[in-house]
Amino acid sequence: GTVGTLLTGQANGTRLEGIQIRATGTTTAGVIRLFIDNLTNIRLLDEYLVTAITPSTTVVAYVKTVLFDLPIVIPSTWILKVSTHNAETFNVFGFGGDF
Repeated sequence: GTVGTLLTGQANGTRLEGIQIRATGTTTAGVIRLFIDNLTNIRLLDEYLVTAITPSTTVVAYVKTVLFDLPIVIPSTWILKVSTHNAETFNVFGFGGDF
């Protein structure tokens, strides 16, 4: 499937303390995957289960907030990538900053 870029490590590295995954509409059971790309290899970093939800006036769309026990440091030029298991749309936000 399509793999999008969440962030690219800046000159002195980028510290990522957490992420928030938010669906923009109806979801089916699936997985959101995080990958780290060192420009030579792409490796699976983590996976998050997505539950089936049909949003309405009384049901909010799928959302998951993950705060890492230890921050992830993305070295300069490395890329943190995100993909979905199903063809659905999500917004993924990173919490952290550059060194």
